[in-house]
Amino acid sequence: MQQLEACERRSGRWIAAYRTLAPQVGRETPLMRRTLGLSRRSSFEDAIRAGERFVAEFGLGDVPATRLADVMERELGILVLMVDADRGISGAACRLPELDAVLIARHEVEGRCQFDLAHELFHLLTWDAMPPEHREEARETGGNRVEQLANNFAAAVLMPADTLAGFGNWSELGQAALVARLNAVANELHVTASALRWRLVALGALTSTIARAVPDAALRHNRRNEAENLPPPGSRGRSWRFSGSRSGRASSRCAGPRPCSS
Repeated sequence: MQQLEACERRSGRWIAAYRTLAPQVGRETPLMRRTLGLSRRSSFEDAIRAGERFVAEFGLGDVPATRLADVMERELGILVLMVDADRGISGAACRLPELDAVLIARHEVEGRCQFDLAHELFHLLTWDAMPPEHREEARETGGNRVEQLANNFAAAVLMPADTLAGFGNWSELGQAALVARLNAVANELHVTASALRWRLVALGALTSTIARAVPDAALRHNRRNEAENLPPPGSRGRSWRFSGSRSGRASSRCAGPRPCSS
C-alpha cells in the first residue's frame, strides 16, 4: 500500500505540472468528456460491440494499437504518459475535475502496455456509471463484473474481428502451428499472444478447450521493450486511476507477481 501511495503522489506531481504548463503552450483542457452508454447490467457482448464501434468511428484501422494513444489525446483530450513506475504497478487511470489522464509503466511488455491502455480507456469512459476499484490486479481475464467488461472492450479495440478474420482458420491448426500463428499475429497487432488467444475464444474462432491446452510458456511475452528502445519518460503511451477532488483519486492496476521487463 505504501508503494501505491508513493506512486500516486508522484503521478499527482506529473499531472499537476502538465496542468500548469499546458496552457502556456496552447493546449487547453477539454470542454466536455466522452462517455460510453454502458452500465454494470451491460453484457460482455455490449462491451465488445462498443469496442468495435470505437475502432470504426475513430478510424483506428487494422492495427489499432498504433493509433490508440494518439486518438485518446487528440480526439478525447485524455493525457497519456509513459512513466517510470515502481515494479509491480503496471498503470493507472486518473480523473480530475478538468482532466483525464492515463499513465503506463514504460518498462512493461508492449502488448501488456497496450492492453492496459485500452482497459483504462474503458474506465475513463464509464467512470460515472461504473466507478472502478482503487486498486486491481492486472490480468486479461477474470476479475469482477466491471473488470471483465473492461477487458472485453479492450480486446475488441485492439483486435478487431475483421482484422482477425483475415488470418484464416484457427481451429484446424495443430498446437505447434497454432502457437506459431498466435505469436506472429500478436506481434503484428502489438498485443500479447495470451490476450489474442482469449479474444479468439470470445469470437468463436477457438474453443476454450483448445485455448487452455496451449501452454502459457509457449505464448512468449512478444514485443518486449528492449532497454535501448524504451520510450523516454513522459512520452505518449499507456496506463493507472484518479477522481473527484482537486488533487484527484487514483485507481491502479498492479502486475502482481509478474515482474516488469528491464
